[in-house]
Amino acid sequence: MPDLKFNLEDDISISDLRKVDEWEARLSKAGKLRVQRSGKVLGVLISPDAWRAFKAQTELHVRLLRLVEDERDMQMIAEREGQEPLLRGAELSAALERELKADGLL
Repeated sequence: MPDLKFNLEDDISISDLRKVDEWEARLSKAGKLRVQRSGKVLGVLISPDAWRAFKAQTELHVRLLRLVEDERDMQMIAEREGQEPLLRGAELSAALERELKADGLL
């Protein structure tokens, strides 16, 4: 997991952005720099390597979440088979809302 904490030396002022030679090596080493103006954080610069790592991690989490959701869907269908007909329309919406509330997701 990428380190999202900033050290004090990971700050750069907005006016220093013009001095690429001064901050480029710091960005490469730290992987990220916090851009500030008058002590207020305006944004963050991240290195290409840090971006690729963050993107890969995010894509992995999305894939894992889909697997969990698909497994849960299959489990719900398996539990329903042989019982009452599957819900549709408003009944399905109400049942999903109950499930999400019970799981604390809504």
